[in-house]
Amino acid sequence: MKKNIVTMSIILIILINIIIGSFFIYTLNAIEIPKINASIEIVDITENDVVIKTKINMINTNFFSFIIDNLSINIKTPNGKNLGTIHVNGGVIKTNENKTFLSESTVSLKDYDFSPIKIDITGSIAIDILGLFKKNIPILIQVTASIDTIIENMNPPEIMISSHVVDVNYKGVILAGNISINNKNNFKIYIKDLSSIISDDKGSELGKVIIPDSYINSNELKKIPFYANITYESLGSNKIILSLHALAGASIAGLNKTINVSAIAEMDVPDIKQFLFLNEIMDISISGDFNIRINGVETIVGLKIYNPTKIPFEAINLVCSISGSTDNKSILIAEGPMNPCDLSSQKESCIKTTLLMKYMDIIKSGGNKLIPDWYLISIVGDFSIKNTNQTIPISINAYIDPNPFI
Repeated sequence: MKKNIVTMSIILIILINIIIGSFFIYTLNAIEIPKINASIEIVDITENDVVIKTKINMINTNFFSFIIDNLSINIKTPNGKNLGTIHVNGGVIKTNENKTFLSESTVSLKDYDFSPIKIDITGSIAIDILGLFKKNIPILIQVTASIDTIIENMNPPEIMISSHVVDVNYKGVILAGNISINNKNNFKIYIKDLSSIISDDKGSELGKVIIPDSYINSNELKKIPFYANITYESLGSNKIILSLHALAGASIAGLNKTINVSAIAEMDVPDIKQFLFLNEIMDISISGDFNIRINGVETIVGLKIYNPTKIPFEAINLVCSISGSTDNKSILIAEGPMNPCDLSSQKESCIKTTLLMKYMDIIKSGGNKLIPDWYLISIVGDFSIKNTNQTIPISINAYIDPNPFI
């Protein structure tokens, strides 16, 4: 009897082991590999390096846990050249758990020809059931990424120009301003061959601005100051126009991309009065030389002007008149034009004109007197910078006692 019981027990144990073993064998063979999704993202790029962010998502649909181990991301060229290896911390993925593994690394791409990058994700899935059955499943996922499209799709920089006239001096009209360059790319760009043609609204070139080459960091707004001397002719136009042209580009890991950029800005022409004679005094004097003639008094009127500035002017639209002034009342005796005159910088210039005062007109200007109390010599006209349409009106008066002459 005992023998039968022992025999039956042994048979039962063998059957149980067979059932359990078969179950585990079936379970191990029926294991579903976790659903794995891998993606890479280039989060930053420079001339020689690229920052790669890798995201690996795994979903365990089995009724037992997995252990993810030895997870590595190997970055290679298509011909197998190793660019870098990223080691990712593994971990346990529980039943029906969705787990994401993240990594970020900087990879040097110097001298790389920018063929597509090959990324191999390797590791292993370990299964351990009650310490009785173990199984390791290797992981190999290959992802290909191409980053040359980043530089090919480079955003052109936004360029703005602001400027204004800061002075008018012997060098011409002085402009000052800023060129603002906004780089909206995630990598550094350069600006070279940057020049600005300054012209008037009629298309005549007034000057040029040459700007040194410059680098603009990623997502940076950079302001480049400039100064320019342009000709006096600019003051005769309605608008001053700045046309900027440059070459923008990037050099990343040996790959170059360049694009042409341009910008246009207009500015109003300022009134020259706000820049002239601020701390300077223009010395002006009038003289009269009277000569008795048969038909009247010949008067030679002289105008002497000292130009203290470093800007050459011209006196234009000059009209000279002589009036008789008695009891604060003036009556015109003679009038005539004066020739234009160049007023050279920091020099004295003289203009003369001759007017004839007829005797009858002299007597009329005196009112109840034979001659007026004073001769009033008046000169009116304009000062102007040559070849401009801007003028400064002038009016100069001098009183001369007629008694020494008549």
